Amino acid sequence: MQGRIIREVAGFYYVYSEETGETVQCRAKGIFRKKGLRPSVGDIVEYSLTNTEDVEGSVDEILPRKNSLGRPPVANVDQVLIVFAGKNPEPNFLLCDKFLIMLDEKEIPAALCFNKADITEEAAIGHFAEIYEKAGYPVFVTSAKLGEGKEALTEFLDGKLTAFAGPSGVGKSSLMNLISGTDAAETGEVSKKTGQGKQTTRASAIYVAGPSTYIIDTPGFGSLDLSGIEKEDLFLSFPEMTSLAGKCRFSSCAHLKEPGCAVKEAVEAGAIAKERYENYCSIYEELAAQRKY
Repeated sequence: MQGRIIREVAGFYYVYSEETGETVQCRAKGIFRKKGLRPSVGDIVEYSLTNTEDVEGSVDEILPRKNSLGRPPVANVDQVLIVFAGKNPEPNFLLCDKFLIMLDEKEIPAALCFNKADITEEAAIGHFAEIYEKAGYPVFVTSAKLGEGKEALTEFLDGKLTAFAGPSGVGKSSLMNLISGTDAAETGEVSKKTGQGKQTTRASAIYVAGPSTYIIDTPGFGSLDLSGIEKEDLFLSFPEMTSLAGKCRFSSCAHLKEPGCAVKEAVEAGAIAKERYENYCSIYEELAAQRKY
């Protein structure tokens, strides 16, 4: 039988079958450890029923993955929705752009969601959305508390496996509950002392939101490692910059201080968001510094 792993708890894998609509608690065969393999949430697997005392089934085979992420740890996602709050906590655009770069490297489509529109100034959240709309990403503005933006977001998620990713406290679990129509995901509040979200999601878990529609609720992330990316290739992960490839005065232009740079001209003209360009420069310098060691 074939199914999808929707969560892992203490070495147990919970496999959901679209055919039966049932979830089976399984153990993974020992052969996976010998091969250095570990099933992940999102994996499509072959499983069999054992009906033993402590488990109902056994994960026998992991089918080939089309992609996988180590952070959050999930497999076979169709797209990722990066969720930030418009306020409380404030959005971290540098972290957002690093995550977008990582997804671009893995060729996984990404979209942005700015939640908590009910407590964010309209001009501010509109500006946040504009930054990434200019870059060519789908952007959604929502309020999980009031149900705003649910229809557009539901349409975007339909028929796909979507991982919700972002820092703690931005409302990922609340949004997931809104879309799926359940209260299955535990929600939390933002610490008044630190301004940071309190971690409520301890491990990735998939929720069925409709026919062939799955949402992965993932633990919040606080940092990302981009050490595997060459600084010369960084601009390729910025869609609004790649459209200007070959238009700079110098073919080796790094888009930093060189004269006749089409990217810098686009920033000055407002075609590229200043915030995105500043993050590009910051990440470029970070990658350059890493190469020295």
